[in-house]
Amino acid sequence: MLGIKILFCLIAIPLSQATQCSKTCPNITVKPVDFEKMSGPWYEYQRSSNNYDGSDKCPKLVWSKPVKCISKLVYKSVSNLTNVTSTMISQVVSNKQGTGFTYHLPIYGNLFKEHLIIATDYKSYAVVYTCEKRGSNIVELGWVFTRKMSPPCDIEDIVQEAFDNYNLKVPEMVTNDLESCSCVFCSYKFPEML
Repeated sequence: MLGIKILFCLIAIPLSQATQCSKTCPNITVKPVDFEKMSGPWYEYQRSSNNYDGSDKCPKLVWSKPVKCISKLVYKSVSNLTNVTSTMISQVVSNKQGTGFTYHLPIYGNLFKEHLIIATDYKSYAVVYTCEKRGSNIVELGWVFTRKMSPPCDIEDIVQEAFDNYNLKVPEMVTNDLESCSCVFCSYKFPEML
């Protein structure tokens, strides 16, 4: 019986990091995002550990200026397995709750996700939160984007305050090693933005 309890704890505790049982996503509304100010390059400084599998590195995205209230977002990263650059394109729109992203995935088709920008100063950082219902569970995800490869020196305080403002818990985060990506970032081309 003790062995079963230990096995349960070994399985349940790590899963609790990724999902929460029988809970609903918090109902939060964020300030409207200024797509003009968001436009330009962003580096993915951090993402929540429950959304990281170690399969890619050097994540960078470019957010286009809006056309008829819709922006295009092009995300690039390099596979740790094949060393090939992958590209994901999405359209971004504002809605009542925050910001909606429609990802265009060649095999799957279009996939809509609600990503809430819970804090940004537009010139150095953006903190993003998502909560997804999966069956009877929820999964809470977070990202931190920066305009430069090195984040502002007070980024941890900024992230904590952003989550605190909405009574959210900062998820365990994985930090990308952006400093080692200089050559990779120089190789990225964004013809999709033309």
